[in-house]
Amino acid sequence: METIVEYTVRKKPLNAYPKRVISPFHHQSCCSARMVQIGTVGKDQRGFSFYYRRCQVCGFTLRHFLPIQPPEESPMVQRLRRFPRAVEQVA
Repeated sequence: METIVEYTVRKKPLNAYPKRVISPFHHQSCCSARMVQIGTVGKDQRGFSFYYRRCQVCGFTLRHFLPIQPPEESPMVQRLRRFPRAVEQVA
């Protein structure tokens, strides 16, 4: 999976979004309260939506994946939902 984040301990954390972000390998205690979104929502190669979150204190960065939105139900599924027993038997 391609990413713009480089995880290293040899370089100082850097936010050069959207080109690259240098991040420490591990999160710290400061991260739970100080993470902010950087950039806009994007899609990875598989089509999953995400954005980068970065700690304002230590620079730890990660991808935050958004929940998958279910596709609209087909007319067949909508008809089956009117009959709960039929849905239970099919599942």
